[in-house]
Amino acid sequence: MIRMKDAYWFSHDANARNDIKHIEMRSLYGWEGYGWYWMIVELMRESSDYKIPCGKRTFYTTMANMMGCNEEKAKQYIADCVEEFELFKTDGDFLWSDSLLHRMQIKDDLRKKRSAAGTKAATSRWNTDTDKIANVKQTHNKRITNVQQNDAREKKRKKENTSKDIIRSTNLEVSKINVNKKENIYSQFILNGFLEKWNTLNITTHSTETVKRKIQKKHLDTIKLYGEDTILKALDSYVEVLRDKKYYYDSIFTLWRFLEKVEDFLPEAKPLVRFLDKKQAEKFPHEDLY
Repeated sequence: MIRMKDAYWFSHDANARNDIKHIEMRSLYGWEGYGWYWMIVELMRESSDYKIPCGKRTFYTTMANMMGCNEEKAKQYIADCVEEFELFKTDGDFLWSDSLLHRMQIKDDLRKKRSAAGTKAATSRWNTDTDKIANVKQTHNKRITNVQQNDAREKKRKKENTSKDIIRSTNLEVSKINVNKKENIYSQFILNGFLEKWNTLNITTHSTETVKRKIQKKHLDTIKLYGEDTILKALDSYVEVLRDKKYYYDSIFTLWRFLEKVEDFLPEAKPLVRFLDKKQAEKFPHEDLY
């Protein structure tokens, strides 16, 4: 089942109209045929496995109604797109686009990567909580045993427990230091190169102290997930969409809010294409967040 947020967009090249296959198709069917092409691709995007069932008798009647033409013309158009222009493929049961399948594979792989990362984080939290519960039970049982023992054995056990607590505490502090070192790498990326570039762009400007207060773990996790180079490329896309009047987008973000919205400007999200279309751009919230 396709989630509602997934139906917002699918990537395609901004210069698709200049592809030789599209030019050949338009030479015969004009811009009306070009519109039919993208309507059919949208149907594929919404279909299971991104393929349209075409084996039923009613297929061409249905397509003709959606295309606004007669059944014979719809049948001829689709046949030409398969045989003449090689824009679509069919096995008699399904109709599909290799280009769309390739693009959606990239998007689906990215979703699976994020899901796996989330599952791993949840498992880690669960294991940590389980260990804490086990430690509490163990400590409680030891206290009951100590009460029943004589003073000499109690002193000995206390020494053993003290040693274990010191080791446990030391291991915990080492673990915290290792985590902080990893997070510090991404914090330094934000506070040094990224903040400096952000301020030079004059979108909104921030002091180092302000950014330190605002940056949270979720922002560091975003950088860890996508990588520093991808974040910088997304910033370049955001700046171009924001400042070039041909794009329908004008939301002004703070640095930390941009990191929360960075998914909209990733290279695979094709922001430079989506925001050229006013109707597509209006699906994204326009909010000025200083």
